[in-house]
Amino acid sequence: MPEKGRKKLRGQPELYDEVKGQVNLSLTATGVKGLDELAKQMGLSRSEFIEQVGRGLLPVLSPDELTALRRILTQLKADNSDEDLVACLAALSRLME
Repeated sequence: MPEKGRKKLRGQPELYDEVKGQVNLSLTATGVKGLDELAKQMGLSRSEFIEQVGRGLLPVLSPDELTALRRILTQLKADNSDEDLVACLAALSRLME
């Protein structure tokens, strides 16, 4: 977004050090709906959400990483009696559902 009171200029970068270009993607209706929901949760447009994923600003876990993280969280919750840690682990588990 440009600064308040400043007009956007065509061909001038806004948020990054380069100008965005148009790219076409083919998605199912379900994929578009899921993408829109994720972008909305992050307070981003569909385009900006994909931009941030591509730049590594929004990390993406592989299925194997997600499985390993769930296993470790389950073990930590079972082995720990610290209430704050258990609450944090529960919050992380909800994020991964």
